[in-house]
Amino acid sequence: MALDDSTYGQVWHLPVGKPITFAEANKMLNVSLGTDFKVGYVPKLMRKILSIFIPPISEVEEMLYQFESKYEMSCEKFMEHFPYFKITPYQKGIQEMVQSFKTIK
Repeated sequence: MALDDSTYGQVWHLPVGKPITFAEANKMLNVSLGTDFKVGYVPKLMRKILSIFIPPISEVEEMLYQFESKYEMSCEKFMEHFPYFKITPYQKGIQEMVQSFKTIK
C-alpha cells in the first residue's frame, strides 16, 4: 500500500475480520493458552480512584468510546483497492501471538 501512489492523501482502514465480542476473543485466547480466564471490568468509580495512584489509568478514559458503544470500521474501500489481500483469521493470529510469546527468552 505504501508503494501505491494512488493511495496517497486518503484515509484507509486496514482490514480485520468480522467484529467479535470480548467473550469470543477471550474464548480464543483460552483455547490457545489452555486456560479458563474470565473477562472482568473495572467500574468507572474504581478507575477514577485508581487513576489518582496510577496515572496511566486516567488515559483509559480517552479510549472507552470504543468499548462502550458500537464501534466498527469498514475496510471495504481497502479490499476493493487490494482485492488479493488476505485477512488473518482471529484464531490463527491469536495462536501465532501466543506462540511468539512462548519463544521469548
